[in-house]
Amino acid sequence: MQDIQDWLDNATEGFILFSLGSNVKSSKLPQERITAILGVLSKLKVKVLWKFEKEDLPGRPANVKISKWLSQQDVLGTSTLIIFF
Repeated sequence: MQDIQDWLDNATEGFILFSLGSNVKSSKLPQERITAILGVLSKLKVKVLWKFEKEDLPGRPANVKISKWLSQQDVLGTSTLIIFF
């Protein structure tokens, strides 16, 4: 969690926590949907923390960090500007 905290501490423009919850696995989305999401996220100035259940996400832009598991309480408890949807 410390690497995530350090990454978020450097999110000067804020960040988005992107999670589809526990019932839908991001890694199970069709590849064309993942590619479309990454295309949109790559255009944002903010950092994006994405709950993604695999180790790697090909095509992941520099502003996107993935993690298999996230403590929403820990992430949302940061002092960084948060955009949550």
